[in-house]
Amino acid sequence: MTHQTGLSWVFLQFASISLQLVDFSRHWPGFGVWVLIFLGGIALISWTLCVHKPGEFSIRPVPKKEIHLITSGPYRWIRHPMYASSLLVMGSFLMGHFSLLAFSGFIGLVLALVHKMKIEELFLSETFPNYRDYMRISSRLVPGIY
Repeated sequence: MTHQTGLSWVFLQFASISLQLVDFSRHWPGFGVWVLIFLGGIALISWTLCVHKPGEFSIRPVPKKEIHLITSGPYRWIRHPMYASSLLVMGSFLMGHFSLLAFSGFIGLVLALVHKMKIEELFLSETFPNYRDYMRISSRLVPGIY
């Protein structure tokens, strides 16, 4: 797996988010349940960033060289809380205003994040001998489900 592969998924991730944001900004739906899901996603992002040391976080699926395995905070239950929060936030926008453009952006985001998770987990399994044990006791995105 090359670094270039990881960067292409990062590009797809941000292109998909941009597609949804452009569509959403043109059709502000007012307030609804989507706002609560959006706020839940923002809370998860904040909690996740709180358990990271400065400079440790990366948007690329290839982990930085000098990192340690985090299993506290939201990582206690899910291995990819930033990806989960991205899906919550962007899914809330889709709920607030459904369109084919926004739906396409969300599907692109899901594909990018699923592939990024796979790449990241391969690297983490090679980097940390106990990562496979951690995978058995945690979920990828949704506790107890996936």
